[in-house]
Amino acid sequence: MEHVRAPVARRSAWRFALWLWLVAASPGWGRGGGAGGGAGALGAHGLCPPRCSCDDSTKSAACVAAALEVVPIQLNPEATHINLTRNNIHSVQLTLAFYTKLTTLDISHNNINTLGNRNFDSNFDLVFLNASNNSILSIEKNAFIGLKSLIILDLDNNRISNVHPLAFKDLHQLQEMRLSNNRLVSFEVELFKPLVNLKTLTLDNNQLLEIPTDNLVFTVNMEYLTLSGNIIQTVRESSASNLRRLKRLELADNIISEVHHSGLDGLISLQYLNMDRNNLTVIPTAALSKLSNLTHLSLSENFFESIPPVSFQSLFNLRHLHLSRLEKVSKIDSRAFVDNINLERIWMNDNLRISTIPTKTFHGNPKLTHISIKSNALFTLQASHFPLDQLQSLQLAGNPLHCNCSLLWLWKLGQEHSKHATPVGNASDYSSIFIDFSDIRCTTPEHLENALLANVPESEIRCSINWITIMTAVLLLGVTVSIVVSILYYVGGMKRCSKDKSKHVMADSDLTSNLPKMSNGIMYGANHQKPSDDKVEINRYLMMAPQMQDTYHSTPPWHTMNKAPMNGELCENMYQQFGYESIPHRKTMDRPHIVYV
Repeated sequence: MEHVRAPVARRSAWRFALWLWLVAASPGWGRGGGAGGGAGALGAHGLCPPRCSCDDSTKSAACVAAALEVVPIQLNPEATHINLTRNNIHSVQLTLAFYTKLTTLDISHNNINTLGNRNFDSNFDLVFLNASNNSILSIEKNAFIGLKSLIILDLDNNRISNVHPLAFKDLHQLQEMRLSNNRLVSFEVELFKPLVNLKTLTLDNNQLLEIPTDNLVFTVNMEYLTLSGNIIQTVRESSASNLRRLKRLELADNIISEVHHSGLDGLISLQYLNMDRNNLTVIPTAALSKLSNLTHLSLSENFFESIPPVSFQSLFNLRHLHLSRLEKVSKIDSRAFVDNINLERIWMNDNLRISTIPTKTFHGNPKLTHISIKSNALFTLQASHFPLDQLQSLQLAGNPLHCNCSLLWLWKLGQEHSKHATPVGNASDYSSIFIDFSDIRCTTPEHLENALLANVPESEIRCSINWITIMTAVLLLGVTVSIVVSILYYVGGMKRCSKDKSKHVMADSDLTSNLPKMSNGIMYGANHQKPSDDKVEINRYLMMAPQMQDTYHSTPPWHTMNKAPMNGELCENMYQQFGYESIPHRKTMDRPHIVYV
């Protein structure tokens, strides 16, 4: 250890000597400003350059817009906070080694074009480095050597197009890295490998062609990822499957036209997804359905042509939904939001082709409190469109409304609002809903064009009953009465037929029971009894016979078998056939057996 510490001690002594020499040669010696300014004992104090503010009690120095061209080295060597923003500094070469206790450094808004190599290798305690808004072109291999405690690195708004594969090798503690507004196209495969603790990564407004899936496989603790403003064309299969802790994903302002059905797999913790201003032509229902914990979804300014049934399937925890400025959408299915039982707010503004909304579209969302459908092409609205008993806010301005009795419900709400200075607490009172009445105007009829709905007289809103309406009602009443009379007549006829049929059945029953008496003394067999099987057969055929007339006919000759209908008397012939001819031949006698008593 002594062999290791000796060079470090010698290097520190050399730097301190160099610091003393530079301070002595500094034009600011003895005329500094701020709490640490002025001459005095050096010790743990330094000099404060002109237009700077120094505080040795807090070990901080701020030289904001002080026209500095180099990093001042005469500040307190034990300073922990240095702010050098908005100067004309071009380099940090051989200047930061004097401040070994530094924890925060802001060198943003300068003209630095490189961070060089090993310029931070003495700043072991640095946790925040802001080098944004400079002219940095690339990140060298050893640019961040020594920054083993760094937590936040801000490189936004530079011109970075290349990052060395080993540039981040010492940044094991880094939790937030900002690289937005640069010129990055891609990353080396293992560039992010040391960033195991990275939680926030911003890559907005670069030139990335795809989500850097191969790099993100190492950032298992990522919670916030922004990729907006790039030229990503598709969300490929399992693009971020390793980011199981990711809570927010920004993909707005790309040219995404397709989302693979498994493109968002693995994002089990995702709560916020923004895909505004892309080229999507259909809602990626299959991919979105995997995001079981999603609460905020924004799909505005895409090119959907419709919002079909169950568009947001399985998004049971969704609370906020943005569907504005969809210039091609003309149809919304009434079942589009049926799965979103926890939906609280929905924005559907500036959809210029939506002229109608199905009734009860929002009635399947029991927690919905805010609806905004401003500046669409809605011609009329019904109260049944909205769950008024649960809403807190309803935005309707900017629609070309036709002011007639269909808007009477809305006009009445406006009158109630004008009467109550404060909202009514009763949830059943619709006057407690906030509605933008001050901006709701009529487009038609012509004499009410551009008039505020709330100022339209009630006589203009109520629909009067004219002679056409009366005639229509009379005709409908006549048709209804005719139908009812026809039904009653038909039912009465059916009942009469049923009664006649019952009478005939009773007659058939009497005939069957008196059959021995009608035979005029004809008995079957010598014992004056008909065998039981013959009686069953006769009863069966008699019950199958059609209705009989109340007339009686003489018994036909035993050998005359005329089976043809006789002068249309079908019922009588059928009775004769069934009564006599249909008895099984094996039981029929050639001659009746007459018994004389």
